[in-house]
Amino acid sequence: MEIEEKGRVKFKPLHNKVVVRVNKPEETTSGGLIIPQSSKASTLSGVVVAKGFDVSQLNIDNRVIFGSNSGIELVLDGEKYLLMEDLDVFGFVTM
Repeated sequence: MEIEEKGRVKFKPLHNKVVVRVNKPEETTSGGLIIPQSSKASTLSGVVVAKGFDVSQLNIDNRVIFGSNSGIELVLDGEKYLLMEDLDVFGFVTM
């Protein structure tokens, strides 16, 4: 699967790589308190937007959980993504 949105740049990950659109971590609590950087979780979540041909356990649109040091930042048409190996993903959320 390729990342292609609104006719813009296409990117196809190879082998066991996945591209994830990262969800922004919460900056404040529901009561409006600001969460300090040191208290934010060491895990992140996001959505798989593209995957290489060797990735079998993850699908496009899976919501995934991964470590904060996983992957490398990839910027396509001004949008930030993470490119990582499928083994960097801890698991995915099912509904």
